[in-house]
Amino acid sequence: MTIAPTTHPSSAAFTLVELLVAMAIVAILLGLAAPSFQSFVLDARITAEARKFSLALQTARSEASRINASVLLCASSGDSVCGTDWTTNKLVFADADRNRTRSSAEKLVFSGAPSAPGTIVTGPASGWIEFNSSGQANALANFKLCDARTGNVGRLVSVELTGRSSLTTTVCP
Repeated sequence: MTIAPTTHPSSAAFTLVELLVAMAIVAILLGLAAPSFQSFVLDARITAEARKFSLALQTARSEASRINASVLLCASSGDSVCGTDWTTNKLVFADADRNRTRSSAEKLVFSGAPSAPGTIVTGPASGWIEFNSSGQANALANFKLCDARTGNVGRLVSVELTGRSSLTTTVCP
């Protein structure tokens, strides 16, 4: 009777050298991917801010048509007085007395949060845009959103006289 030699199963572990080489490769790949991931995050953030502006504009326009009255979208640091800093709170309200200040009798339709830190927003110098009962804007308006980067990385929300808005990319300084 012959007895077969005993074999030991081979070890499934890595050696220290193999582990260090694998870690070095992962570190190199992460170093290459990090800048593009950061750019992706910044692009997503600026696009989200632009979509918030588009939502506020669409809300103002549809509310004007719904209630058959003038509705205002304005930059505001509070809940009643319009300002000119578009990075602050955005208000949408039915401006019955047309004085561009929300009184307690005027319905607040929408109050948007301030823009994300680091976002630079330029809009109409007047600090407001008005939609009439047929949904038309009182003037052409552009809202330019940028961050600290330069180049074709910004977003431009444009409002036509018809009241329709569009979102495109734009060059930031």
